Amino acid sequence: MASERHHALQDSFGVIQQASQRASEAFKPFLSDLHAVRRGLENEATSNASDSTKELLRKTRNEGQQVRLELETIRRGLDTAASSLARAND
Repeated sequence: MASERHHALQDSFGVIQQASQRASEAFKPFLSDLHAVRRGLENEATSNASDSTKELLRKTRNEGQQVRLELETIRRGLDTAASSLARAND
């Protein structure tokens, strides 16, 4: 039974590690585009965003959603690992 818990914990760690890498990779372009959106909005003289700014907003929103999904995967992996550790201590 301890071997099964150990294996489950290793699996959870692998999921966390992979999701963390994907979140890191997804966060970099998201943050870069977020800064570009800010600059674009600061530089626009009118109250209407240009088509390129609107497209950048859509792209940034999609990237943010990807980051959020990866962070959710990390949270689930941490929950699984915590549950495995709690059972091991029972």
